Formats: sequence, C-alpha cells, structure tokens
Amino acid sequence: MKAGFFTHRFSQFAPFETKRKLIGWNTGNIIFRDAIQKMIACDVLATHEQFPADKYSAFVTTDLIWLQEDLAPWDDLFKQLRLAGDKPLVPISIGLQSPRFKGDFKINPKMADYLKELQERVPLAVRGQYTAEILNAHGVSNTRVMGCPSIYQLPLYNNSLSGLLRPCPEKLSAVANFRTFLGDLTSQEIAFMKYVLKNFDGFIEQTFDPISKVGGVDEEMIAWLKGHSHDFFDLDSWRRHNLRYNFSLGLRFHGNIAALLADMPALFLTIDSRTSEMTDFLKLPAISLKDFDPDRPLRDYYEMADYTPFVASYHQQLDRFADYLSVCGLARSERYTDALDTFSASG
Repeated sequence: MKAGFFTHRFSQFAPFETKRKLIGWNTGNIIFRDAIQKMIACDVLATHEQFPADKYSAFVTTDLIWLQEDLAPWDDLFKQLRLAGDKPLVPISIGLQSPRFKGDFKINPKMADYLKELQERVPLAVRGQYTAEILNAHGVSNTRVMGCPSIYQLPLYNNSLSGLLRPCPEKLSAVANFRTFLGDLTSQEIAFMKYVLKNFDGFIEQTFDPISKVGGVDEEMIAWLKGHSHDFFDLDSWRRHNLRYNFSLGLRFHGNIAALLADMPALFLTIDSRTSEMTDFLKLPAISLKDFDPDRPLRDYYEMADYTPFVASYHQQLDRFADYLSVCGLARSERYTDALDTFSASG
C-alpha cells in the first residue's frame, strides 16, 4: 500500500510569495520533500482535504525538521496525528535547531509527549547523534539516526559516485550559497562573501530576504549578487543549472546536496549543530566557517572536499535507509527501486 505524505502542494505558476510560503520560506526544503515523493510510494496529502485513510498503510511528515528550544507542538501536528488514526505517523529527519551542541537543550514537555506517542508505533528518524541524545534525555528513545532523506536520492540522478572523486579540474567553476540574509554579517562572513565575489561564477539564493538591509553588505556585494544569483522552485531545474559548475562551497546543507545531485563535489561550511551532526553522520566533507581562510586559493578548498569516506560508507547508509523504510511500512517507489538496482550494479 501507499503512504500518505503530509506536505504542501504548489503550482509553478502560483505567485512568488505564495510559493515561498508553501515551501517554508526556504527553497532548500524542496530537495528533501522531492526526495520523499520520488523514493517512497506515496500520495501528497493536505490536512485540510478529505481522503480515504484506509487507502494508506502509514503517513509521513517532515514538519519536525527544525525543532526550536521549548517549542510546543502546533495544531497541524495534532491534526496529522488524528488523520493518521491507528496507522503510524512517521516523522522523517527530526532535527534540533541550535547554533551549537547545547547539552541542556530543552524540549517542551508537550512536544516530548507528542514524540513519545509517535515512537510507540515506529522508530523516529533523526538527523544526527546530537538530536538522538537530547531526545533520549527527554524520554524519547526509539530513534534511528538517518541524516536527511535528500542524500539517499543520489541513485535517482547519478549511476555512480565516481564524479565526487574527480581530481581538481584545471579550470574551476564554482557556485556558492550562504545563510539567510537576516542579521548583520560577522567579520568572518564578510570575508567569505568577499572571497565569493573574487572566485565564484554563481550564487544560489534560497530565502529571498533583502540583502540591502543587512549590515556588512556593501554596494559591490549587492551588485555582484544581483548579477550572479539564481533561485529555483523545482529540483530538476536547480540540478540542470548546477551542471554548468564543477564545485560548490557554502553554508547551506541542501544547497550543497543539490550540487551532489549534479555529480559535483561540495565542501560544507558548518555554522550550527544541524549541519554539523548531518555531515558528521554521513561522512560529508566539512569545515567550520570560523576555519575558513580567505587567503587560501579555491583549489585548496576543492582538495578539502574529500569524498572517499562518504563513498566508502554510502552503500551501507542506503541499506540502513531501506531497512528503516521497511520497518515503518513505507514501500519504495518503482522508480527508486529501479534506480537502486542500476546504482548497485555499477558498484
């Protein structure tokens, strides 16, 4: 049987602000939502619509990917649970939103109770070990560290991982990404953006916040971003655009995943616990933004993007993900099954 996936639909022809709102004010959310729709046999459902619940063996939500400290569950989460009835509601990629690995991160008691109810039926997929440890401290122990579903869709686009192991090309063409343009830039962030202006050919914008109101952004930076920024509301267009580059560097986890889907390496710059715990678990190459040196040539950062550990562990990670889907009663789509067979045959 299929699963029901609680998420938002939107038309590519909808007004810009409508699309931005429905995607969660960050186009990076497209990548993991799209992954679930393509990898799992599911129908997209909206909580305000009527549907035959007995048609589905389980339900999926991704609404818990950014748990803020002391955040209580909101009405739509309870509605999803009611609509699921006696079927499992599978939360994929639960993640804490914290700038650091805060050991006393507080989970709201009502949120803890909500998660405990979910874990009675299925293990809860969490983004990394840090999230698992904090949830466990609050009595939510039936968890599995899974990273993000976006990374498991590589077989849908790349027959092998060999492109991630290419030596540095003679001519580098790099694309950058950055955090939300909210709050003044730190001196390190200014240094990074100045480096981007000098060394990069493109920039991916994911949130569309006005940069002119941010302290630390000068006219040169504004002009460069205006001439080099690109944004997308569908993954296929994003991926095709990325085919023009051969390296990605930046602070956005999903911005860099979009690069991997285009068969090019990316170096992740970490600024918070969410990105760090996922790059650690998945063995993705990463350095902290505070260690970024604007005096180093771009080729050095390409060399730092060593995908050997990731490639060595990826098939095992795929097996873990497949096992998790099975335990939760989530069937793989035919397209994903075929892609996995081709990918496995390639070695």
